[in-house]
Order: sequence, then structure tokens, then C-alpha cells
Amino acid sequence: MKPPLLFDASALLNLILTQGEQAFEPIAQGALLDLTLYEAGNSIWKLTNLHKKLSSEEAGNLIAAVEKLTARTKIITYSMLHLTEAMQTAVEENLTFYDAAYLEAARSLGMTLVTDDRNLRQAAAKYVETAGSDSPKQL
Repeated sequence: MKPPLLFDASALLNLILTQGEQAFEPIAQGALLDLTLYEAGNSIWKLTNLHKKLSSEEAGNLIAAVEKLTARTKIITYSMLHLTEAMQTAVEENLTFYDAAYLEAARSLGMTLVTDDRNLRQAAAKYVETAGSDSPKQL
């Protein structure tokens, strides 16, 4: 049996952008960190305000899709996990604390980490199974 999936913000947004609501099923069968919602929102803001790749309407639709998805998906509160271990991993693997939180959550909960962040995926592969949003067989 495959371990459950933990999606980070990069994979979550890429799946929604490329597959729309078809992405909901594999994501809803997995889990998100509470932090993922804020990271996704910040990424949408960057795509809209800094990179000018999304209109305000598109940004609103995208965050609405994220919000709709969260009603169907297990949300893990990161404070339930170990901050000390995440910091140690961040320092050892030269990851941001946010990325180390995903890695530590996946490791402590026995989950496969789904990320499109190359550096995080490379570091996480030392500790847990990993996948990307472009790995449909693993999702």
C-alpha cells in the first residue's frame, strides 16, 4: 500500500492550474499543511502583483479553488509537529524553514511528499518517498 500524500504549495498550485477541479481528487485523498494555504495564497499574490501573470479575477478564482479544495482535504496543523527537528533539517539540508517543515511532516507522518520544488524534492528523497505534480502514476 502506498503511503498517503502530503502536497506542498508548489504541487498544489501546479495541479490546480494544469488540471483544474480534476486535481481535487488526488489532493483530497492526501493532506496539506496549514502552512500550505498561506504559501499558496502568497504565490497567487506574487503571480498577480509582482509577475503580472494573473489578473485579479484569475487570482480570485484560483484562491477560491484552493478554498473549495480545503473543505475536502485533511489539513495538518504544523504546531502538532516538531519545530526543533524542522530547524535542524533546514540547517543540515540548506532548506528554508518552510520547506523543512514539509519534509519533517512527511517524515514524521510516514507520507509521500509531493512537491515541484527541485531542491526540496532532492533533499526530501533522502528521507521519504517523493513525487511531483507531473507524476500521475504516483498520485
